[in-house]
Amino acid sequence: MSSLNLVYALSALVAALVVYRPFITRLDCMRYIFFCTAAAAVTLFLFVSSLSLTSPEESLQQHIHTHNNITTANRVLSSSTFSQWKTPASTLSILVYNSYYYNQNITTLLITLWKDASLLALIAATSISFFGIISRWDFPILHVKPQEHIFYDFLYRHVSSVSLILLGSYSNSINTGSYPHQVVSIFCPVIAMLYLFSGPYLFRRWRVVTATACLTSCIGYFSASHTIQLSIFTSWTVADWFSISFIFSGATAALDYWDAIMNTYPYLASNNIKDHVRMQDPMKLYYWIHLVKTIVNLSSESELDPEPIEDIKAAIRSLGDNKRSWKTMSILFPSNLRQEMCVLYAWFRVCDDIVDDMDPQIYGTFALDLVCKFLNQVFSHTNNNNHDKLIGGRRRQRRGRSSFSSEQQQQQQQIATKFSKSAFQDPRIPHAIDWDYYAQYLNETQLATLRGFSRLAPILCPKAAFALTDAWKIDIHRKAMKSQDDLLSYAGLISGRFAELCTCVIMYKSGRGNWNGGDPAARKDDVLQRARATGQCLQLINIARDLIADSLEGRCYIPLQYMSSRRTYKILKDSRDPSRIGDNTLKSYAIQILKLADCLTAQAQDGINGLPYEVRDGVRAAFEIYSAISPAIRDAKGFPKRVKVPKRRQQIIAFSCIYGFNPGLMDILLATRNKILKFAHTKMTGVYKRTADISLPSN
Repeated sequence: MSSLNLVYALSALVAALVVYRPFITRLDCMRYIFFCTAAAAVTLFLFVSSLSLTSPEESLQQHIHTHNNITTANRVLSSSTFSQWKTPASTLSILVYNSYYYNQNITTLLITLWKDASLLALIAATSISFFGIISRWDFPILHVKPQEHIFYDFLYRHVSSVSLILLGSYSNSINTGSYPHQVVSIFCPVIAMLYLFSGPYLFRRWRVVTATACLTSCIGYFSASHTIQLSIFTSWTVADWFSISFIFSGATAALDYWDAIMNTYPYLASNNIKDHVRMQDPMKLYYWIHLVKTIVNLSSESELDPEPIEDIKAAIRSLGDNKRSWKTMSILFPSNLRQEMCVLYAWFRVCDDIVDDMDPQIYGTFALDLVCKFLNQVFSHTNNNNHDKLIGGRRRQRRGRSSFSSEQQQQQQQIATKFSKSAFQDPRIPHAIDWDYYAQYLNETQLATLRGFSRLAPILCPKAAFALTDAWKIDIHRKAMKSQDDLLSYAGLISGRFAELCTCVIMYKSGRGNWNGGDPAARKDDVLQRARATGQCLQLINIARDLIADSLEGRCYIPLQYMSSRRTYKILKDSRDPSRIGDNTLKSYAIQILKLADCLTAQAQDGINGLPYEVRDGVRAAFEIYSAISPAIRDAKGFPKRVKVPKRRQQIIAFSCIYGFNPGLMDILLATRNKILKFAHTKMTGVYKRTADISLPSN
C-alpha cells in the first residue's frame, strides 16, 4: 500500500503525456526539469519544517496517537533514552529520535522522503501536461492587453499580491504551532509573487489555471490518501493540495506569458539581432537571461506597443474559415512559432489576393510593382551581399519611387505620429517603408499583415521572397505552361519558395539559428532544397484539383504537351468552358500532374524528417491531409469541380500522424464500426416494422 500513491500519480501522468506528447516543446522540457526539481526541494523543505515546528514530545505524541498506541507512548516518555534525545534541538536529532522509537531506521525515513518527493514531482509534471493540453488552443499573446487601463494592471498585480500575503499571515497567526494547517500560509507568498509578475494574465486565464489546479489537486489528494503514516502528505487537506497545484499551474501560465511577450517584443531584452537568435532556445542560458531582462524592463502592460498584437489578430482574422486547415495545422506548432507562421501565411495570401484582384488589363503590373516595392523597402536594411546583388537592379529601376529625401522622411514621421505612431516605435520595422503610400491602396487588415511580415523580415531569406514575385508575374500575364518542366518550375516558385520561408521561420524559432542567408554556418541548403520539394509537391496536387476552378477564372496550368491541340488550351483559358473538354479528359490531365507530384513525395518526406521534432508531426499531418486529395481524384467518378477530403478522413490522418498509428488500421476499425452500426440500425428498423404490422385486437 505504501507505493500505491506513486502508482496512482504515475498513471495520471502517463495518461496526460500520452495525449500531450506530440505537443511537447523545448520549453516544456525545461519546465518538466525545473518544476520537478523544485517539487523535490519543496518536499525536503516541508519535511524539515514538519520536524522543526514541533518539539520531540509533541512529535512523538502526534505520531503515536496516529498509531493508537498509548502504552508505547507512556513507555517512551518515561524512558531514560527520551531525555538523551530531548535536549538537542537540531532537526537531525529529532529525525533520529523519531526513527528510533518507531523501530525504523534512517533508511526507511529517507525512502519515505524520496517517495514524497517523487509524488510531488509527478503532480508537478501532470500539472504542466494538463495545462498544456487545455491552453494550447489559443495564442497566449492575445491575452496581453496593453490598451487596458493601468488601474486594472495595478489591481491584478499589486492588490492581489498584497491580499494573498495578508491571507497567508492571517492563516499563520490563527494556526500557530499547528503544522498541518500552515501549508496554505507557506504557499500564499509564492502565489502572491506569481500575481505580482503575471497577475493580468492569470486573471484573464483563470479558467485554465483553476481547472488545471482542481484536477491535479484531486489527483494529489487521492494519491496521498494511500501513503504511509510517516509521509508529510497524510495530514494535507484539499486546500493544501489546491495551493501547491495552483502554484504549478500558475507558474506554467506565467512562463507562457513572459515567453509570449519576449517573442513578440524581443527588443525589450536587447536590440541586437544576434541576441534575438540566442534567446530562441529555452535549453540555453541566453534564453533565461533575456527572459529575466524582459521581466525587469517591463513594469506594466501599458508600456507595450499594442500594434504587434493587433496585427497578429488581423492576420488570424484574414485567414478566415477558408483557411481553416492551415490554422488547424498550426495548432500543432509551439505557441511562439504558431503566431509567426500565421502572420507569414496571411501575408502570402494577402499578396496573392492583391495580385489576383487587380485586373491586369486595367491596372497592368501595378499590383506586382506594389508588392515588389514593399519587398525592396522591407529588405533595404539587410547587410546581406547576395540580397544587395539581387535587388540592386530593381532598386535602380525604381529609384524615383523608393528613395526618400529628408523632408519626405520627416513628413512621413509626422504622418506616422498622427495615424500610425506605433509602427515607427517598433525597431524591427524598417523606417524606409512608406506606410502612407500603401494605405492609399490597401485596407487596414492588409496593412496589418504587411507590418507583421516586416517584423519577420530579419529572419527571412530575401531571395525566396522575391522569387514569389516571379510566380505572381506568371499569374498576371497568364503565361502558358509549354511543358511539364515549366509546370515544375512554377510550382517551385510559388509554393516551393514559400516552403523555404516557412523553414526559415521554423528553424529560427526552434533555436537553429538565422537562416536568412547572412549566417552560412547556420543555413543548410540541403534542408531548404527538400523543403522546396515539399511545397512543390503540394502545389502540383493543388493544381490538379483546381483545373476546373482555374479555368473558370481564366487560368490554365496544364502543360501544352499534355494536350492534343492548342484549341483545348484556348477553350480552358479564353472561353472558360471546361465542360466542353469533358470529365474524362480533365481527369487524365489531373492524373498526369499527380504523377509528377508522386515523383517528389519521397524527397518531400525527407524534407519533413529534416525539420525539428517540435513541428515534424504537424507538418507531416498537413502534408498527408493534402496528399489525400490525390487518391480522392483518382477514385472519383468523373472529375468534380473541387475535390475535398472528408473531415472524418482528415481527423484520422492527423491522429495517425500525430500519435503514430497506422491510417490503414484506423480505416479498418472505422469501417467495422460503421458496419456494426448499420447492422444494428437494420435490425432495429425490422423490429419496429414488425411491431407496427401487428394490429390491435378489436373490442
